[in-house]
Amino acid sequence: SSAGTIIGISTGAGNDNIYSNTISNLTSTGGTTTTVTGIYVSAGTTKNVYQNVISGLTANSATTGNATTLLTVNGIWVLGGATVNLYENKISNLTANAISTGTINGIAITGGTTVAAYRNKIINIATASTAVGAGGVNGIRMSATTVSASTTIRNNIIGELVATAANNADPVRGINLFSSGTTSS
Repeated sequence: SSAGTIIGISTGAGNDNIYSNTISNLTSTGGTTTTVTGIYVSAGTTKNVYQNVISGLTANSATTGNATTLLTVNGIWVLGGATVNLYENKISNLTANAISTGTINGIAITGGTTVAAYRNKIINIATASTAVGAGGVNGIRMSATTVSASTTIRNNIIGELVATAANNADPVRGINLFSSGTTSS
């Protein structure tokens, strides 16, 4: 555990196969901006992320209650990469406490040229806060603005998503797609 940003595995340039890892019990003890991520893909040519077990990721605010805090928890976060394949990963027990702004994502796709997420199991993602002001709980969240972005999401199992104070502005979504790219399927 630590305050601030915590990343289990981070990868950048080159080609990588990241598989058969267990990433568990990563906990942020708080701060005004906190991000906890199991596997982070920031760049590279070909990235295959598969058959990993990611569980017990928690972001806590620096104060108790419903603080004005930006908390983000990602099982897997794709920020970049030419070709990124995410498959057969098991992601569970992701939480953020005292969240008023931010998101909890089993898989977050915010960049990359060609990204595929398939046959992943994402369960038990929750916030214990009673006042989620902006953000939400997502099994898979795709929000890319790259013009050439192509994302394929298929055959994933997503369940047990919970936000105590979910509303229309800050929903609970199994798959949340937002893209200004040319292709999303």
